[in-house]
Amino acid sequence: MNARFDENYRTTMLGVSSVDLETPVTIAANPVTGAVLIDKSPFDAEYVNVSGDTMTGRLTVPNLTLGTETGVIHGLNGDLFADNVIEDEITLSDVTTNNATTLKHGFLPKLSGSATQYLNGAGNYVTISGTGVPSGYGTTTFSGQTSINVVHNFGIKPLVQVLISNSVTIPYTITHNTDNDFTVTFTSSQSGTIIASAGSPPLSNITTTATDYTVTNNDNIVEVTAFNKTVTLPTAVGITGKTFSIANKSTGDIFVVGTGGQTIFSEVSQTVPTQSTMVVYSDGTNYGIT
Repeated sequence: MNARFDENYRTTMLGVSSVDLETPVTIAANPVTGAVLIDKSPFDAEYVNVSGDTMTGRLTVPNLTLGTETGVIHGLNGDLFADNVIEDEITLSDVTTNNATTLKHGFLPKLSGSATQYLNGAGNYVTISGTGVPSGYGTTTFSGQTSINVVHNFGIKPLVQVLISNSVTIPYTITHNTDNDFTVTFTSSQSGTIIASAGSPPLSNITTTATDYTVTNNDNIVEVTAFNKTVTLPTAVGITGKTFSIANKSTGDIFVVGTGGQTIFSEVSQTVPTQSTMVVYSDGTNYGIT
């Protein structure tokens, strides 16, 4: 083993013939007395000659267990051994050094704690925006307008339908300004509902009940399995064009009523016979039957 000292009697081994060491071991020595201090155990050294700033001697290194392709060298109580990476040795503290980038794999950033956010491709948490995004469906009600801008945030150009007086109407123009908004124009002032849908129609939500039930705006199909029960519709105001299917799977009649005196096909109550289905739609004020 050969070593060369600096002015402070610090030296770094230049070569070891009996063992392959990739990392030099720093020692402290006095070239006059030959006293040697090894900085890192379990190395030991015996020097037999000191001449000026050059020292020749012998370094003894304990045998190390051979590692594997997936193993690393560990230290425990002065002993060295090769084994797989230990979980406790992985630092998961609040630092971004090991976060993933477009150039390397890495750790996941801390969770934001918000159920309305997702992690995008840039490694940032982003809040989902826009209405109707999960189902690709949205409605916009307008009154007394000749031009209506609809922001949907679907990310694609959707199918657009316009309902005027409960009938599908072809407007003067439909202009897709971007993949997230469009403008509908008419030749004269109109009132109605604009329906925007992207992709395949969403699956209908089915609610089954054996008791009296009040329909919500999230319902699509309501199945009633016990007779002589009453289904109450939500207010027709603000959901123009929305439809509900009331299916009677009981052995007798069931009844459908509106909210706050709203009518269903000009009646305050409608009867659905056994094993029959009635489909109602909102006209913005009351309900009709299709």
